[in-house]
Amino acid sequence: MSEETKVATETVSEETTQEAPTNTPDVGSLIAESKKYRQRSQEAEAKLAKLKSKLEEQEKAKMVEKEEWKSLYESEKGYKDKYHNLVEQRKAQLLKNLSPDQQERFGNKDLDVIEFMVNELKKVTPKEVTAVGSINPVVSKKPYSQMNDQERRAYYNEMLTKKR
Repeated sequence: MSEETKVATETVSEETTQEAPTNTPDVGSLIAESKKYRQRSQEAEAKLAKLKSKLEEQEKAKMVEKEEWKSLYESEKGYKDKYHNLVEQRKAQLLKNLSPDQQERFGNKDLDVIEFMVNELKKVTPKEVTAVGSINPVVSKKPYSQMNDQERRAYYNEMLTKKR
């Protein structure tokens, strides 16, 4: 009986080893097939979206031809509201950069005007500042060699007061 169990276990182990290699190619082919189906569904969704957009464009063209402006306006009203909201938000952002009196002044202007003014007001022209410790030269009408004693003393005193 022990011989029978040995033979049975050998056949079972042989069967399991044979099944394992056959499963892996099947799994690989299943993955490839799954990818193929996923790609096909993505392509179909893209085609569907294109067809829907073409259909909407055709409907708009028909409305324009039939001069159904009211229904066209109502269909585009949502986009108009979104655009106005975006413009108002941008205006508010730009006006925050200005002083309160300038905000009142430019609040009712168009967006491009406000952008231009904010950019121009940000450009600050540097003022000419004299360097700290610099001395302004003393201007005299005569050269020092041609001055008399009294003029030289006045010139010297003027130089001393300018240095302080």
